[in-house]
Amino acid sequence: VASTFGTMLPQPRWLVVAALISGRNFPERPDYHLVCEARFNNEVLSTDPMPHTVQPLFEQELAWELDRSRLKQHRLHRTVLKIQLYAVHTSTPVKEAVGMFMLDLRSCSFNREYKWFRLLHCKYKGPPEVFCGIYLDTNEGDVDRNQVVKSGFGASLSAADLTPRVLSVREDFEQTANSDPTSQRVWHVIGPKALSKKPFLLTLKFGEVSNNLASLIPITKDLSTESHSGFFFSCDILGTSVATSCFDSPVQTNLSSEEHQFFIRSTVGVLRAYFQQISPIPVKLYYGTRCLARALVVSDRFLASADSTLQSAVILDGHFQLLPNEPSGKNVSSMIPTDEDDKPCISFSLQLRELQDRTPTQIQTSCQPQPVCISDSVKPDERADHVPGILRQRNWSPPQSKSDEVIHGIATHVSPLEAQHKELTKSDRGDNSGVNQCEVGRVSLSPRESIRRFCYTIELRSLKYFQSSDAELKVYARYVYPPFESGAPVMTMPPVALPRNEEVTLPNGFCAFEFASSLPELRERITATPLVVEVFVRSEEPQGSDSLLGRSMIQLGAIFNCPIHKASNSKSTTQRYAGVAELVSIRSVSENDLSGSGVQSDRIVGQLVYSLLLEDHGPHLMMKDTETEHKQVVISESEMGENKLHKLEDVRSTAEYRTAFELELWRANEEAKFTARLKQREQLLMATLAEEWHKRDNEREAICRKKLSEYQTLEDKLRSTLAELATRECQLAAGETELARIRQETSQQAELKRKETVQQARAEIRELEIQLKMEKTESQRWREQAEELRARCTDLENELNSVRNRLVQAQSHKSDESIDRNRSEQQQASYQLELAKLATELAKSRETIVDARRQLEDAQRGRDRYKHLWTRALHEVARVKQEADFNARQSLARREAELEQLRMRYLNMEEKEIMAKAAGMPESQPAASQTHECVQLYGSTRDRTDSRQNAPGSSGIEQKQTAAGTADSELERLMEERDSLLGTGVYEPDDPIIINLEKRIQDLLSQQ
Repeated sequence: VASTFGTMLPQPRWLVVAALISGRNFPERPDYHLVCEARFNNEVLSTDPMPHTVQPLFEQELAWELDRSRLKQHRLHRTVLKIQLYAVHTSTPVKEAVGMFMLDLRSCSFNREYKWFRLLHCKYKGPPEVFCGIYLDTNEGDVDRNQVVKSGFGASLSAADLTPRVLSVREDFEQTANSDPTSQRVWHVIGPKALSKKPFLLTLKFGEVSNNLASLIPITKDLSTESHSGFFFSCDILGTSVATSCFDSPVQTNLSSEEHQFFIRSTVGVLRAYFQQISPIPVKLYYGTRCLARALVVSDRFLASADSTLQSAVILDGHFQLLPNEPSGKNVSSMIPTDEDDKPCISFSLQLRELQDRTPTQIQTSCQPQPVCISDSVKPDERADHVPGILRQRNWSPPQSKSDEVIHGIATHVSPLEAQHKELTKSDRGDNSGVNQCEVGRVSLSPRESIRRFCYTIELRSLKYFQSSDAELKVYARYVYPPFESGAPVMTMPPVALPRNEEVTLPNGFCAFEFASSLPELRERITATPLVVEVFVRSEEPQGSDSLLGRSMIQLGAIFNCPIHKASNSKSTTQRYAGVAELVSIRSVSENDLSGSGVQSDRIVGQLVYSLLLEDHGPHLMMKDTETEHKQVVISESEMGENKLHKLEDVRSTAEYRTAFELELWRANEEAKFTARLKQREQLLMATLAEEWHKRDNEREAICRKKLSEYQTLEDKLRSTLAELATRECQLAAGETELARIRQETSQQAELKRKETVQQARAEIRELEIQLKMEKTESQRWREQAEELRARCTDLENELNSVRNRLVQAQSHKSDESIDRNRSEQQQASYQLELAKLATELAKSRETIVDARRQLEDAQRGRDRYKHLWTRALHEVARVKQEADFNARQSLARREAELEQLRMRYLNMEEKEIMAKAAGMPESQPAASQTHECVQLYGSTRDRTDSRQNAPGSSGIEQKQTAAGTADSELERLMEERDSLLGTGVYEPDDPIIINLEKRIQDLLSQQ
């Protein structure tokens, strides 16, 4: 069956270990120490201070415990381990950052490899280096249940270093001025001799004991057979057994406050490791040489703070339950009571403080009882083998679940909110590992006459949320307050819906804490530690985790400023306080913001309404002393009655005794039969269970093999698909690269072609303009030639008509003059030849005229197009002028409003001056200066307004006068031509044609 249940064990846990060995190239700083600090997995670990030398020797390890899934998650996220080095001065606790280096968590394995790491962001000139390594270590196998695995400096100490050694004061310590040189103090040295230099005083104190110790006495053996009678308590610490004074009766236990003092020479880090090693400390109840019961005092949190010095005394105090050595029920006279208040307990306290080297410590040793040494043969070496929940982790300590250990001091640092939230989460999951102890509310070690009974009531009433969310939020509040010794968190369940800007009432928000303390210390501790209330959003998924919405900080010490109200019986007083706390978003706030004096307004997401009530029920020990006296009287009377009965008759010879003895024998026989039947039934059930388990295990194995084969097939398909996707991704990447290159080349070529086309177009346009000018000149010349040719053609036609008339006259006179005929024929032939030449020239002139007319029509069409562009430009100019006029009117309206404001201000100031003069008060200089300024502003604004009002009229008159001039038409033509050329987009203002037109326009404007 054991092998069958082996598959249900949790997955193994590993240790991530960062080993710091040594350093080099550090500067020599005698007054400083080096401390290495690392943050990982939301936890901070630091080493013990080392001397700041050129080659410091750390030789320490920092370890964190993780499971396999958590480690895999860190590796997927590429988490690095950042180790920061600080230089700490010996006289002040201020840390000075030296540098840092990082360790890659992905490279860590079970092989221990070390190398030199150079410090980054180092303040020293030389490059200091640290010889360090990171590796994995298993945390499986059989581990000693009493072993406490240490982290940081404690991991580098051996068992021999943590073994206390006894030295005399005259050997290793110097006597102070006020000390007695003849006194022989026994000093205990813990740790290496080179480090053990600070003196400490450890005070051990046995306090009150509950009155039900009789339930721990076994009945199977007669205690009168022991060699030495008497009850006493014993504790092993510093290699010494310390015992209390003996008391005879377990019913009447009156232990005076016995203190035992030990002088120790060590350091805070070594003492922290020592108390972690010896935890838990057994406090045993003896009768003679027989150990009857024990109480276990967990001391691994005694020095939980990481400080290297003790600013004040540290106290571990509480009531611890006594557990019987023989837990079987038939060996104890009565069963252990189930009620927490009736369980047998003992009050035990440890106090550690640092002694000053120059100021002698005044300690009263006259009333100290001498320690009673018990030999090893008398006291068995028992180390709490049955204690559950001994820690195997290196990076955290067990949460205090229902235990009234109090670790307090004046300068005790409050744990960060993240660590507190982590401990609360562990306590919710049922991580209640630790020693079972009775819960007794004690807060301090004040004197008996000053301890009073208090009841502090905290009620969370309602919650209001300011932010908006897409889904409906179901929230609940949760808090825990360590000073009240409450390990379990207080939650307002069930969750309630939280709409926006609406106040909802929190259910079950009332909780009362009862405890005993002195009023000054209660005021000091509550004022120093505020109550942090966390608001969680309930996850809708069954396996999902709740998310933190925000935190609110409540000052419980504010109740002491409220008035005190006495009850009707005049025995108790009450103080009430109601307030509203701001809910701060967890996404924008850190622990430093919560602990600060204020929170920025943009981080507030809600309000929490609460009320506080403190009730004082008077002195704590009055009722208890009365009950104790009453019990003593009853016990004395019962003892007197028993003595009288013993004198009358012998109990063993009575019939009642024999009947009781027979009943006891019958009970034992029946109990043995019942035990045998139970064992037989248990064997049958275990056999059936094993058979059924094997059957189901075979089925599970078959299903598992089938699933594994299917998963393997799917994994092969997935790998092939991933390979294809990787190939396609490479091809796509190459195609995208080629496409980007082609696009870039195409864009470059297009840009070059565009530039070339623009330049070519500009050159062609310029050539065409030159040709147009030449064509205009040529057309003008052709016009002149056509006119000349027309005139010549007309002359030739007239001459031809005259010639024809002469020919007609000559033919009519043929008969008269025959001689003149030949001459006329010759003249006619010459005339015909000239006529042919003139007809040819006339045809050529007509062709030239037709060409000139065609060119003239082309020029006319270009002129019409330019005139259209100029019209569009004029419309655009008109639109711009309208916008300018509209803007001017708006600015004028604003100026008039300012003027009206200044006028009203001026009138108000004049009224004030008049009232001041009427009251007989002298006018102040600032009022006069303000009046003068208002007058100046009023005048300047009025002048600007008048000038603007007069400006449009004057400009209109000038435009009318200029429009009447004769040069306006030429100016308009030039401006039209210039604007039309610029509107085409071909010409630029620096072209020669535009420059020439500008010069002509300027000349015309200067003439006007």
